[in-house]
Amino acid sequence: MRGRALGYDQYAVWGLGRSGIAAANLLVRRGKSVVATDPGKATRPAALAAEVEFLPGANAVAGAEIVIVSPGLKPSNPAFAGVGVPVISEIELGWAANDVPYVGITGTDGKTTTTELAAHFFAHAGHRTVAAGNIGIPLSEVADDELDVIVAEVSAFQLWTTQDFFIETGAFTNVAPDHLDYFDTWTEYVAAKHRMILKSGGATVAFNWDDPIVQEWGRVHGGPTIAYSTAGEPDAEVENWWYDRGAQAIRVDGVAAFDTRAFEATGFYGLHNFANFMAAASMAHARGVALEVVADAMASFKVGGHRVEFCGEVDGVAFYDDSKATNAHAAIAGILALPTIRPPGEGLVVIAGGVDKGIALDELAELLAERARRVILIGEIRERFAEALRAANYSDFEFAESMPEAVDRAFTSAKPGAAVLLSPACSSFDMFESYAQRGDLFQAAVSALGAAR
Repeated sequence: MRGRALGYDQYAVWGLGRSGIAAANLLVRRGKSVVATDPGKATRPAALAAEVEFLPGANAVAGAEIVIVSPGLKPSNPAFAGVGVPVISEIELGWAANDVPYVGITGTDGKTTTTELAAHFFAHAGHRTVAAGNIGIPLSEVADDELDVIVAEVSAFQLWTTQDFFIETGAFTNVAPDHLDYFDTWTEYVAAKHRMILKSGGATVAFNWDDPIVQEWGRVHGGPTIAYSTAGEPDAEVENWWYDRGAQAIRVDGVAAFDTRAFEATGFYGLHNFANFMAAASMAHARGVALEVVADAMASFKVGGHRVEFCGEVDGVAFYDDSKATNAHAAIAGILALPTIRPPGEGLVVIAGGVDKGIALDELAELLAERARRVILIGEIRERFAEALRAANYSDFEFAESMPEAVDRAFTSAKPGAAVLLSPACSSFDMFESYAQRGDLFQAAVSALGAAR
């Protein structure tokens, strides 16, 4: 039953980023008493509704019956010790505030592209929709909008504090090591992802059959199940979507429904993107969008920025921005996709590094040893990254202190016909505000390099 998160009179909101402000403002619109705190904010945010009581300083319950928590607070944060009232995420509040069907997407990689694709397919079919959640627009911000379906990207940071949240349709892209600086254990991270369907046994869910954890969840899912794969036809007696490499087609229950060569003509490359497409398209189809409409919609889909994005060529060296690759698994996918976009030619130079989240680097290091002419390391993780490269018997790397220096060093190492790829495999917050700012500064450095030639 939806709406239980709104069954209280007095609320505390911890954290006043965009989602916290949206939650507080939604609650006062619904006639609730709200106190909002954020240890990082000494003054009242301008966007916070006047009816919200703002308390500068540490997060406090302050007589509230329930706490809406920022995804930035780790499960181990001492503020949760003895809190004494229920704690839920902003996505649960936003979800509870309306009766619009929810399409939910989670996973370590690909969830943003899958969310954007699904929303694009619904919009192309004439549905009033929005892509919201972890993608940047809080669910509480769209709770009062007149919509037919909400496509929600939901992260482990948001899911671990959900209680009653459920979806009508969903997809799991994959589960790979990430955010081990946020969760105490790998088991906690996996369990947080799984929470998306703990209350959604009857939901239609697409499972990436190439991922062993996700496949295991799919085999025991109690509702309609879709299995999708880029490695061949899934061994599942459910609705199967799979990439036929020989035919260059996506097959739906054996029928070649989509020509992937048409995708590549619009800049949609790589096996990882074909997987994202199948997740999004199968969800849209499950909610009544015809396959022909999906195919037509792909002609106008624009891949989001910082995803193996071509950003210029200087003296025959091509530059690509994959700043969205914030873990090793995503970086590997981008490196493997690059030859589809540009043949190896005179080799590959990779710029990598950033926040050390405690993830394993050995598989990525082995791939770089095999494919990279040179690796330029930046950020907090660079010493440990260097150790991983040495363990892979690779020594063609150097350090850089800034993005412009990294671009200059990469260009110096490259020959005409080579490619330079920003593939961090890490979060950005040691040196940049976000992965987007990191990518923007990479592209600005490439432009400055070209102007100076």
